Amino acid sequence: MTTATANDCGASALSPMCIDDDQLLGGRLVETGTHVYNWNDKQLEIIGEHRQYIKDMEMFLKDIEITSPDGKKIPKKPKRDIATLLNINKKTSDKLSGVKLNAYLQKKHY
Repeated sequence: MTTATANDCGASALSPMCIDDDQLLGGRLVETGTHVYNWNDKQLEIIGEHRQYIKDMEMFLKDIEITSPDGKKIPKKPKRDIATLLNINKKTSDKLSGVKLNAYLQKKHY
């Protein structure tokens, strides 16, 4: 939980206001289906997998910090890459036709 200061309906500007960390990270928004961005179901699953992985890692780190690393297994990373949600992996290609297609085919042939 994070504490912030804000003007709370007439209260002092220095009055503490509680903000749940999950709200800052978008946790509840995604989990309850009231997310802001228009994610599809597959993308929401990827987000959920990574959110769960982060929680598992946090618990794992707390556990080895307190007890020891002996016999502990590191949580598995999600198989699907979160970068796929950032549109960096999408390749754009021009349709080849005419001279460009001919040049491409000649280059591939040799």
